[in-house]
Amino acid sequence: VITAQDFKEAGIDVPISVGGAALSRRFTETKIADESNGPVIYSKDAMQGLEQANLLMGKETRANFLAEIQEYRQKRLEADVKRAARPAKEIT
Repeated sequence: VITAQDFKEAGIDVPISVGGAALSRRFTETKIADESNGPVIYSKDAMQGLEQANLLMGKETRANFLAEIQEYRQKRLEADVKRAARPAKEIT
């Protein structure tokens, strides 16, 4: 999150790739991406990260890949808003 904030403050909007055991997709989409001007891409492991880097660098694949990342994040945020709006269940 701090690195994304630093990039944002410096006006840097390059894609950021994060992931591995220490992070989750939810954390990436709701915390890190909020602090970045550019796309933030979650990878579960190095192999997925390599595949995503190839998509990001491909002239024919970059735009679609970035659109998918944005669409998935938007769906996550909308689902979180709906979840937060649900009435709390009473524990008996």
